[in-house]
Amino acid sequence: MRYSIIWLGCILLMISGIVFGICINSNSGMLDSIYKFIGSIASFSTIIMASIAAIALTTWEEQFYHNKQYDHLTELESIARSAISHLEAYITSNKELKVGSNSIYLEETEHYKNLKS
Repeated sequence: MRYSIIWLGCILLMISGIVFGICINSNSGMLDSIYKFIGSIASFSTIIMASIAAIALTTWEEQFYHNKQYDHLTELESIARSAISHLEAYITSNKELKVGSNSIYLEETEHYKNLKS
């Protein structure tokens, strides 16, 4: 990424030199020189705006990728939390079944009734 910015800066400097060289290469009157100077500034600002637009087009792709990655991580977190809660319920029910296996009324334990329904 750093090297692409350096290359972009070099190309923009070269293009701006060409634009200023073409626009100011004249020996006519003062009004014509001012007109050419303002035209060259307009050309230079157009080049800058085009480069900003090109950078903006590439940043939305990176932002879209990170947004998708965040959505996947959020979904993975909800799946993990669900799996942990199911595992805790399974372990709790097994403990209650082991404790209640000595009694005649195994189905009367509270957690076992909740799991049945």
